[in-house]
Amino acid sequence: MDCDCGVDAGGTKAAWVLRDLAGCEVARGVVPAIQAAALGVEGTAVRLRALLAELEQGGHRIRSFVAGLAGAGRVEVRRGIRAAVGDAIPFAVVGDPEVAAAAALADGPGVAVWAGTGSFVVARGADGRLLRIGGRGWLLGDRGGAFAVVRAAAVAAVEAADGMRAESGLGARLAEAFSANRVVDLGAILQQLAPGEVAARLPVVAAACEAGDGLAVDVVRRETDWLALACVAAAERAGVALGETGVRFGGGALTYCAPLREALGAALRARGVAGFAPGGEAVVGAVRLAAALRTGEQPMRGWLGDERSA
Repeated sequence: MDCDCGVDAGGTKAAWVLRDLAGCEVARGVVPAIQAAALGVEGTAVRLRALLAELEQGGHRIRSFVAGLAGAGRVEVRRGIRAAVGDAIPFAVVGDPEVAAAAALADGPGVAVWAGTGSFVVARGADGRLLRIGGRGWLLGDRGGAFAVVRAAAVAAVEAADGMRAESGLGARLAEAFSANRVVDLGAILQQLAPGEVAARLPVVAAACEAGDGLAVDVVRRETDWLALACVAAAERAGVALGETGVRFGGGALTYCAPLREALGAALRARGVAGFAPGGEAVVGAVRLAAALRTGEQPMRGWLGDERSA
């Protein structure tokens, strides 16, 4: 069967979806992580080629292929991966914002906020062009993502242990989660961990929020306030009326962490944004982009060009 294939790949797993040429889903699955920053260009290409070979062996003829890869925002990385995979079939590499836009904003102008390990906001203007805010990596941003929330919670807990803030149970929860003997040891421990390992402790902060812990509630409020401000800024720059379109959301942190999602909804309502709804699966956005690559459908086909990257 002739199919379009879309992949949404991150640091923990890579999801794929196949649709026939009429747009009906025929198969989906998950394979090990495919992250450009960790694997490099050739390592990423090896895993993508292996996935294509496996799907072909299963009787699927891949007519178009789009891979949404975390860490593939730079033009030279995307071009290198494309060259290494080859041109046997139409193939494009995009970053997270393009995939999120295809999932959440395929129907027209609007704003989508995505928070997983990191975070970003992407807006689609009336002319179809995309504009991104955030998603610049854990060192310079990614506010409101799981890593940033856990990091900010650890900062607050250490400051409380140092007598700079009112103490709460947050420090003890985090010390246990990170196997720290003392709260003040959290800094040394977190510096040795990858962002994904830190982000994995988001449920600890969420549980503290749900228990009414003041430090945890304050951290989540501040991080989601930043995301709300980013949504408003993206809408203004793209000429989108948030009062009419609302905001779509996605990513594991917002999808599965109720305190984070609820706090962001409240922060948006405080800024006059009433609509706040799920934006769909990123992997569905990837397979929509694959169909656009094959058919030339605009504006999504234009989102695949290096010069148009969000």
